[in-house]
Amino acid sequence: IYAHLLQKSLEADDPRREDVALIISEVSRAKDIVQGLLSFAREKKLKAAEIKISDIMEEVLSLVVNQPLFRSIKIEKSFDPDLQTIVADEAQLKQVFLNIIMNAAQAMEGNGKLTINTSSGKKQIRIRIQDTGPGIPPEVMRHIFDPFFTTKEKGTGLGLAISYGIIERHQGKIDIETELGKGTTFVITLPVTVSEDAVEEEITAKIHGFKI
Repeated sequence: IYAHLLQKSLEADDPRREDVALIISEVSRAKDIVQGLLSFAREKKLKAAEIKISDIMEEVLSLVVNQPLFRSIKIEKSFDPDLQTIVADEAQLKQVFLNIIMNAAQAMEGNGKLTINTSSGKKQIRIRIQDTGPGIPPEVMRHIFDPFFTTKEKGTGLGLAISYGIIERHQGKIDIETELGKGTTFVITLPVTVSEDAVEEEITAKIHGFKI
């Protein structure tokens, strides 16, 4: 707050404005890291309820579609009309989908095509989120879900680790299909129902074999 007030008090041509802007940017980044650490360290109890994945995805897309990053991104959707409802935590799945979609847009640098489709089996559903970005190099793929690993200049390296943990707690899985120069597809598989054990609050945080 004080940094913002200081910035407003400086004249437009004051060279100190650039320094204050940097302070504000880094404080914001530190805040994101702390929030990410808290989410990573505390596995929240699943608030499981019967939900429709297509409805959740539509809500997530409505949040991002008008952002500047998405102005030159074509979004194609193909939702299975017969997709069954599932028992899951709506808020946590929104976090996963939002993170993957934002990553896809950033990988395409705001220019490309984002394709999202859903399909169902007897006891599970599948969500595919595909981009036309540069693809993921093998050396990055090996660490893609590792906590604190990031290729972004200002990334925290927690988004995909947290997403992996959320899907794991739903007894699902995330697979990645990628080809250099052609793009990346995140394939999320979720069971129609989760066991009672999955909705019990856990004391020890564990994401992809990483313990706090």
